[in-house]
Amino acid sequence: MRNKPYAYYETATFDTIWDLLDLAEKRYAEKEAYVFKKSKAVIKKTYADLVADSHAFAAYIANEGYERKRIAILAENSYEWIVTWFGIVLSGNIAVPLDKMLDTEHLHFIISSTAASALIYSKQYQEQAAFFKEKYDTMSFICVESDFEERLSAGRALLKAGNVKRVPNNIDKNQTAEIIYTSGTTGVAKGVALTQDNLCAELIAVSMSMQSNGSNMLVLPLNHCYAMMTILVVLNKGQTTYICSGIKRFSQEVKEFAPAELYLVPLFVETMYHKIMEAAKQKGKEKQIKMLIKVSLGLYNMGIDIRRKLFATVLKEFGGNLNAMLSGGAPIDPMYLKAFRAFGVDVMEGYGISECSPVIAANRNAHYRDGSVGQALHGVEVKTDAADGKSEGELYVRGRIVMQGYFENEDATAETFDGDWFKTGDYGRIDKDGFIYITGRKKNIIILSNGKNLYPEELEQQIMRIPGVKEVIVYEENRTITAEIFPDCDLLTEDGIHNHKEHLEAAVEKLNKQLPAGKSIAKVKIRDTCFEKTATQKIIRKKYA
Repeated sequence: MRNKPYAYYETATFDTIWDLLDLAEKRYAEKEAYVFKKSKAVIKKTYADLVADSHAFAAYIANEGYERKRIAILAENSYEWIVTWFGIVLSGNIAVPLDKMLDTEHLHFIISSTAASALIYSKQYQEQAAFFKEKYDTMSFICVESDFEERLSAGRALLKAGNVKRVPNNIDKNQTAEIIYTSGTTGVAKGVALTQDNLCAELIAVSMSMQSNGSNMLVLPLNHCYAMMTILVVLNKGQTTYICSGIKRFSQEVKEFAPAELYLVPLFVETMYHKIMEAAKQKGKEKQIKMLIKVSLGLYNMGIDIRRKLFATVLKEFGGNLNAMLSGGAPIDPMYLKAFRAFGVDVMEGYGISECSPVIAANRNAHYRDGSVGQALHGVEVKTDAADGKSEGELYVRGRIVMQGYFENEDATAETFDGDWFKTGDYGRIDKDGFIYITGRKKNIIILSNGKNLYPEELEQQIMRIPGVKEVIVYEENRTITAEIFPDCDLLTEDGIHNHKEHLEAAVEKLNKQLPAGKSIAKVKIRDTCFEKTATQKIIRKKYA
């Protein structure tokens, strides 16, 4: 086993998305870029197809007179979504990806705030599109299913006839490429304006840090900055992306497509682990698999790697090729990292925020610290606001990955910067080797009666280890530390536990005895329904806490 610093991986450098696509076309033209299902057919698109389609859509947009306009996208993940984004950015316009989970009121807020000139949407969201058609008579609308191919054909014809040429790479690298609206889990959503330079600096830094071992499967929603960054990084490395048909088909398609890598949020990693353990339990092999995890890790730590042989049956459930997962968007319990490492799958925890394009730090394939979110990416500076810049405090970030500001919101922009340092709103510390440890979110901190800080995320992670807890948030209510739990009723009932509330209260009380004085949980609430979440499965805390 090797767990020590090593050289960054080599990667090309560029300033604009045009450069990235140009390089991809030259290097990987005939390689498969995207594979996806349409009805029952499996469709394959090469890198040459992707570049040609993206430039065709860009030509169409430019010919329609759009220049530095904001164009919104409201659709589920698809090849067309990706081509749309590239076409918008290549033509010098600005992409505004919309969270498909938002209601019409919140979508209207974004459309209105950005004064979007056009909306590209899928038929699944035709009701919302109809609302905007009635509201804005100057907006243009393109339906993916009925209009998109026609627009692509028009762009191809323009290029072939020579009426327009491929949009030249004369875009200022500091020009805004996209505006990502924050999920607003703890406050009002703001538009994060990211430039071509922000995105290129980010994908270069991630490419230098992370080794690519083969194909990946796209699962996360493309309106999220993290998902779009994976698209750019994988494209830079020339690998194949399988586009998952939907979360409900994840288990089936990960086995069918057999990707080598997955970029996920913790909920997926946790769910995958629990499905493995549940299957073992049903076969009466739960104790055996837990013992094998210990054996596998013990041998691996001594330099004997037989992990994938020991867990070949487990890995088959994910297609047999899976060897790496990058987890970001929320903290992940180290127990999952160790379990998947024992299986032969490296789970690299990272840390980011949309305002930083979004990845700030990450553990590497062979240099990591469990419980840490890794070291700052190449070219990125991170410090805390403590006197020594390392002790616990609010994390500050500086570098090319940091946004230019919030769209048309000077007050919010000024509030979140200290000179050229971006204030993340997250608390943490940095060890002597530069590994970053996140403590909690500034807005979630509970000030105890003794004046000390309590970070609810720390308690939530411990409560999540209690069997039968599916989701939890911890907050202060009437000066009382409260844990609100959504239980896994099926699991509890299966284990012969029928009074779920009484059982979970007893389990939390047992946990309290292990906690420092003053940090115990005084009240437990049991929910009948799951918490409302963002597109990346983070609980929208402001609705509950």
